[in-house]
Amino acid sequence: MAAQSIRIMTCNIWGDYFGNPVPPRASLLKIVFNRYDADILGLQETTANWWSSEAFEELKKNYTAVPTETDGRVNYTPLFYRTSRFELLKSGWNLFHEKLDVSKGWTCVVLKDKASGKVFAVFNTHFWWQLELKDEVIRRYNAMEMTHAMKQIAAAYQCPVFFMGDLNCRYTSSTWEFLKGNGWKTSYCCTDDHSTYSSLHYNPVINADGTCTGKTTDEPKEFSIDHIGIPEGVKVLRQYAVIDREALDASDHSPVYADVEI
Repeated sequence: MAAQSIRIMTCNIWGDYFGNPVPPRASLLKIVFNRYDADILGLQETTANWWSSEAFEELKKNYTAVPTETDGRVNYTPLFYRTSRFELLKSGWNLFHEKLDVSKGWTCVVLKDKASGKVFAVFNTHFWWQLELKDEVIRRYNAMEMTHAMKQIAAAYQCPVFFMGDLNCRYTSSTWEFLKGNGWKTSYCCTDDHSTYSSLHYNPVINADGTCTGKTTDEPKEFSIDHIGIPEGVKVLRQYAVIDREALDASDHSPVYADVEI
């Protein structure tokens, strides 16, 4: 059977914790999401205000939000899949350390391509964020917990398992050494067709009218903390960190996508 291409995109949408209101930025991300037309979309820092935004209303036209049992809590790491293309086989949601941070965890989905019958899984995650040595230990435990879940899915469904999200660490970190040792690489290492700059471009300036203005970064791709994890044996066609004006003004992170073959 011929290989099928899918587009996986991750985006930390800069939760509205910092006097950075959702409405002027939601319209910008709506443009970005429509422009890049991912098959699977994973978001981080998705507060309650984002769930009720015009960007999410737009997503409902072509995507299904992966169902999760949250017991009334907010899922800050939602996943969306293209409704017309995929059949849902399984989904799940987990918080790494709820007492420490209610926004850090993962959402997962197992999907079947309706046309080809091929099955694959995707995890969308957000790891712990601070920068001291003890914080890297927490991130490594995040990676260990997620890897255990990914391997269970891979064994149960005999399918490739991808992950994506804001890992809050570079590819040279000990957290990534663990992930690499368990069979995953970041997408820019899997193709010659990739962005050369970092996914992190820092906080846009918040203007008096509530709009934001961002700018590109001079930092190289090695400074990226937003990753798409590729399992062994999967071909990556391209990787791109979006630096369109709308993306720069909407968040401190560039959306990152990878086109992969399954």
